[in-house]
Amino acid sequence: MTEHFRSGDAVHAALAARRGLTRLARHEEDDFLLEVFTRVPPPARLVAQRERLA
Repeated sequence: MTEHFRSGDAVHAALAARRGLTRLARHEEDDFLLEVFTRVPPPARLVAQRERLA
């Protein structure tokens, strides 16, 4: 098994640079960083479509 190690900063930078993703939220403390990313643009779907009723 091959393991690949990256720092937390490297992971966050890679996600931020990824095409098709945008940062939705960010919370930072001295020893903690939380970021939430979403696809761009988020698919606009009706509830009926999402639930496969339409």
